[in-house]
Amino acid sequence: FNVKLDKDNLGQHHNNFHKDASLQCIVRIISDAKIRLFPDNSLQLKFEEIKKSWQTSKGRADTAQQTRQKYLEKQSENVEPNKYKVGIKKDDDQAIIVNEEFWNKDEEIQQDILKINSERLQNEKQFRAGQTDNVNNHGSYIEKTQKLSFDTTQKYDNEDLEKRGGLRTERMEWNQRLTDLDTICNNIKENFNALKESMNTLNTEISQMAEETKIAASETKDKKKGKVKSKAKSKSKSKPKISKPSTEIHLSEDIPKLLEQCKNIQQYVPKWVYGNKTEECNEILNALIYDTIVQNNNQFVELISHKRNVKEIDDETFKECNDKYMNICL
Repeated sequence: FNVKLDKDNLGQHHNNFHKDASLQCIVRIISDAKIRLFPDNSLQLKFEEIKKSWQTSKGRADTAQQTRQKYLEKQSENVEPNKYKVGIKKDDDQAIIVNEEFWNKDEEIQQDILKINSERLQNEKQFRAGQTDNVNNHGSYIEKTQKLSFDTTQKYDNEDLEKRGGLRTERMEWNQRLTDLDTICNNIKENFNALKESMNTLNTEISQMAEETKIAASETKDKKKGKVKSKAKSKSKSKPKISKPSTEIHLSEDIPKLLEQCKNIQQYVPKWVYGNKTEECNEILNALIYDTIVQNNNQFVELISHKRNVKEIDDETFKECNDKYMNICL
């Protein structure tokens, strides 16, 4: 706190201020109980008054700062600051004497505080100087991280694009294999249908050949027995013509292709893609071959029956027909 006395108006008890060399005050303090004494600023106030008087005159404002410095230097050389000896009474009858020793200790404390603050200031400066490098390092680290992340993303993106292209090509290859399998299977169905028709035609030709051979043999027997009425009449009649079976029958050449295609699909195409497609094709092929072999055997039995019933059938023609049926079985 700061105690100021109005010397011009001391009041009724002004004589009591001169009884003792010190000023005693009874004060009730409601705070942290720390006494803070302000230095004597009477010179500062006096200078302010002089400064105001100087500033009233125009032209002296520019030299006011220099005059102030000279004045303060002169006052500091000639006049020592007045340090009053004040006793402050407390509730326990103890007092703090503000004398030269007190001011010396206070100055030491202030110097220690100033030293500590200076050290803290230097530490703060060093810390802030180091933070500049840390910020730069952090910025460069962020830049490197972003660049590395970009390069990594680009790398994996290229790899992903390449892998997707490979998968797309592979899928197209799988689809092409399955399409080829369907095409071969359809061709085999058509070929087996055509084979059945050819076998029916061949069977018809064999039956016709057997009938014609039988008729020719009967006529030959009649000639030998003299049942012909006249030679002229017999000459007028042409010799019966016997037709030979000319229809060729053979299995489809697509059967090995179908088997090879099924094998390739099972080897290069995943199971989940083709499913039961190869099994279905094999079942269709086996059914077609089975039906063809059954029909071939039945017609071969008919050929043997024709040969037994009509022994005049040419052996060479019979052998050709026999070979045709045998090739189907092989």
